[in-house]
Amino acid sequence: MKLVHILLDETGSMSSMKQEAIDGVNEYLDKIADVSSDEDVTVSLTKFDSNGFRPLMEEIPVAQAIRLNAENYIPSSMTNLFDAIGHIVNQTGGVQKRLTKTFDQVPVFVLIVTDGGENASQEQTRDSVNKLISEHEGKGWTFLYVGASQDAWQNESAYVGTITASNSIRSAGSKGMSASFAAVADSYQSWTGAVDEDVALGNRVASYNVVTQAQKEEVADESEGTVTLGDTSPHNADAHTIT
Repeated sequence: MKLVHILLDETGSMSSMKQEAIDGVNEYLDKIADVSSDEDVTVSLTKFDSNGFRPLMEEIPVAQAIRLNAENYIPSSMTNLFDAIGHIVNQTGGVQKRLTKTFDQVPVFVLIVTDGGENASQEQTRDSVNKLISEHEGKGWTFLYVGASQDAWQNESAYVGTITASNSIRSAGSKGMSASFAAVADSYQSWTGAVDEDVALGNRVASYNVVTQAQKEEVADESEGTVTLGDTSPHNADAHTIT
């Protein structure tokens, strides 16, 4: 059994990327459905803004996963990104703990989609979130951070460009966002293949690097060279690189 949790920024600053976010998340869900079975993976999706955390689905078999549309994804309000990450990591950790009573291993993939404009968290800080991510990568979780909007990466003191996860893709503009989600869809297939191989070999599931430098460069090209590619090394030194 695998757990996939999508954390989706539904704040006002995502309005300019609304359709790209809808299309990209749906493409990711389609990829999961293509390469998985209902018995193999469940999907959760949580939307967030400063008014709270809103689950669109919780532990849904992949074949029944709800797709985004203009009616169920309406960006507004401010960005409590740090609090949202803390919320879904703790929630998913509880689900994983419950499922390990039935399954030997329950690998976790967390996809975070945001423009990075943190401005409203009350409980978590950048440091506490980085620590949380690091701790869970050490337990074998894989995080993929997708940042939309060039502006989100120009001032790392104000934005979440310093969030450290094993995998990150930073894009600018609609073409860059579309290229990011193409890489995101491919990343799931890479991850699930690596997980299945480890389980078959009797290995403990690790945190994986699922985004290649070539994919990052393609996103940068589509973003017209305005994107900093970032470090390809994992925050967790024990993470496995998928080739």
